[in-house]
Amino acid sequence: MAGRLRIGVKIQLLMGVMAAIALGIAALGQWAIAMYDTRTDAILDATRRADFGQRAGAAIYAVVMDSRGIYMARDAAEVKKFAAPMGKSLDAFDALARDWRAAVPASQSAEFAKLDQELTSFIRFRRELIRLGLDEGAPSARAFGDNDANRTNRQKLGKLVDEYSAAAEREVEEHHIAMDAFAERLKSGLLLGALTALILGGLVSAILVRRSVTGPLGRVAEATRRMAEGNLDDAVAGAERGDETGEIARALQVFRDNMRRTRELEAAALAEQRHRAERAEQLEHRTADFDRTVQSLLGGVGEVVRTVSSAADDLHHNVDDTGRESASVAAAAAQSAANVHEVASATAQLQASNHGIAERIRETTAIVRETVEVMDGAGATMASLDEGARRIGEVVGLITDIAAQTNLLALNATIEAARAGEAGKGFAVVAGEVKNLANQTARATDEIGRHVAAMQETVSQVVAANHRVTDSITRMDEVAAAVASAAVEQGNVTDSILLNAQEAARGGQAVTDSISNVSRQVEASGALAADLAGMGHALSDRALSLRAAITGFLADAKAI
Repeated sequence: MAGRLRIGVKIQLLMGVMAAIALGIAALGQWAIAMYDTRTDAILDATRRADFGQRAGAAIYAVVMDSRGIYMARDAAEVKKFAAPMGKSLDAFDALARDWRAAVPASQSAEFAKLDQELTSFIRFRRELIRLGLDEGAPSARAFGDNDANRTNRQKLGKLVDEYSAAAEREVEEHHIAMDAFAERLKSGLLLGALTALILGGLVSAILVRRSVTGPLGRVAEATRRMAEGNLDDAVAGAERGDETGEIARALQVFRDNMRRTRELEAAALAEQRHRAERAEQLEHRTADFDRTVQSLLGGVGEVVRTVSSAADDLHHNVDDTGRESASVAAAAAQSAANVHEVASATAQLQASNHGIAERIRETTAIVRETVEVMDGAGATMASLDEGARRIGEVVGLITDIAAQTNLLALNATIEAARAGEAGKGFAVVAGEVKNLANQTARATDEIGRHVAAMQETVSQVVAANHRVTDSITRMDEVAAAVASAAVEQGNVTDSILLNAQEAARGGQAVTDSISNVSRQVEASGALAADLAGMGHALSDRALSLRAAITGFLADAKAI
């Protein structure tokens, strides 16, 4: 309950408690004053009654003196002289008796009744004395009053007045003593009550302040000190309270939670900073490794590109030379074809076989063109070109064999013509022409063979260089180029070459077609070599651009 009250309300309660204590002390003082007034009134009443007794004694004495004057008067005039003041004294005494009677408390009315009866008898007796003195003279008055009985009554009245007055004086003294004792008790009681009230109020205030103000504030201060020392795990006491201390505790709890979150954020930021530093260090190492690897690869690629470019240039020159030689061979073959026109029917099958060779060469050309589109297939193209050159060599060898066979047939025909004599002269001329044609074909095929061998050597160099390029590109892009080759079988063209000269003619036609195909192949090889050289130069430029880009990227990455 006290924890839900605000400090202002608690202070007001403390003020209320102190006010209640003050009211209690005031009530006690009021009661003491009332008691003091009561006792003072009692003293005053007793004093008045004692004073009434003294005044009554003086009045009785004055009346007795006037009565003696009447007793001793010689005439009526002297009686009147004493009777008048005596009457006034009796009137005053009568008024005094009434006041005295009114001042007597009810508790003493029975005791005062005897005195009151004597007072009334005294006044009535003295008035009768005045009447007798005025009416009958001093002797009658003296006889009536100046006797032992009257003196006995007067003495009795004086004694009663003295006793009652003494009793009143004793009562006054008793009231004074009682008042002094009451004053002492009141003083002690007020002091003790005030001290008790103050002590109780102080204890209640101290307990209330301790439990409701200083205690909770002390616990909050202790929690604040622990938080200042960095201890954020302890709960803040007093957060459930509804007063200002509870508000401070709840605010401190919020502050503690914020400090916890701040500490967690600082730890997370520190961990993130360490993680970033580790990543930066790893990135720097990996960047350095990558830089070394790329520089090495780019250096190798550049070297290979330069080799390929040089080989492509050589191939281009060789192809040009081969083209020129092929043109010469083609002219010779055309002349041979004109010379062996008569034996064209015999070389039909050889021509069909050469058409198959041309078809395979066109397939090789298509493979080469496909290789131009994809750099990774350059090696396959060079391999196909090498294969085509080899097959051309085989065809050239075949043509050489055919020419040899033709020469042999011509020799046999010459021998047979010699045996035939005149009848075989025309045949001998034809045989001589066939022999010359075979010799020319053999020389042409030898020349073609040399050029094809040179081309094969150049192609082998290009293929080897291209293999190196392919290996370098494969290491950079991790892409493997699949080389596709088509194997084409050549038909059997040797079935009837040995039968007649027509096969030689067909061989001549095949040579012509082969030379034409070789020319086209050479042209395609020239274009391929030019493209390969351009690709080499472009690849070199791209490698330089790639090196510059990677160098800039690594510099930017290190700067971040």
